[in-house]
Amino acid sequence: MIAHKYNKENKNLLLAWKRMGMEIRHYPDWGFHLLICDGRESLLAVNNHEDTRERTGIIITNKALSKALREYFLTVWKKAQKI
Repeated sequence: MIAHKYNKENKNLLLAWKRMGMEIRHYPDWGFHLLICDGRESLLAVNNHEDTRERTGIIITNKALSKALREYFLTVWKKAQKI
């Protein structure tokens, strides 16, 4: 997971997910979360930057689109900061 925000408000949550085995990095100012489950499914969650509790999520089960999103994810992953 690449989190767009990593601060005192969400640090404990992200670290808890990390302890559960999730790989998490931080890349600022995206405004959305992208989670790649495997080569076939992915999750895209978009939030309102003024109130991040307002979110919309899309589960993508299209193999071709999930593969393209995975490539994009890996490109950004390399740039993102380890948590």
